[in-house]
Amino acid sequence: MIRITNTIEYDETRRIIKVRKEKLTMEDTIALAFSRILEKENVRYAIVAGYVSLLFGRSRRSDDVDFIIENISLGKFASLCEKLFKAGFKFLHSNEKTLETVRMAYHSLEKGDRIRFTFGEYPIPNVEMKFATTRLDKISIEESMMIHVNEDVLRISPLELQIAYKLYLGSEKDVEDARFLYKLFKNILDGEKLSKWCRLLDVNLKCLES
Repeated sequence: MIRITNTIEYDETRRIIKVRKEKLTMEDTIALAFSRILEKENVRYAIVAGYVSLLFGRSRRSDDVDFIIENISLGKFASLCEKLFKAGFKFLHSNEKTLETVRMAYHSLEKGDRIRFTFGEYPIPNVEMKFATTRLDKISIEESMMIHVNEDVLRISPLELQIAYKLYLGSEKDVEDARFLYKLFKNILDGEKLSKWCRLLDVNLKCLES
């Protein structure tokens, strides 16, 4: 076991990061509740974007938690929505839980659009979900990393891809997210994979050291 911080450890053999949190943020609560249902329904997924750095302690907030899920059938999506509704999730733009509303959401996903779910009474933060449509989306799921948060489990895109993609997005916030993850996990990152993703996305790895 490799100790990253007092609350984060890396199980190199099983490729699992363990995070201990005394208090969960709203982003944590929503991410874990949504992941719990995806795990139970055997839907493959990965969490990407800003929440990944927040999960590991970066001090900022996010309006959403981004999930990429495998392409599933309408029937499986309807079953997933049923479980989500029972757990307290609902579509952001509709309080309706009818089959027609579920079909409309599914067709949006098929077109490559994102859909949003709120949790409880709060519109923000919410879950933004999309089907895996690009090569990077699919790799995020296929090579996802398992994270143990206290007694729960969620999955994130590979850290090397996450860091490179954040540099590719290029905003000050995204670059700082990339630097945060790089400095925190520098000792366990696969340098060759990180360099490969930086080359493919045409970003400068040296930005991480500044």
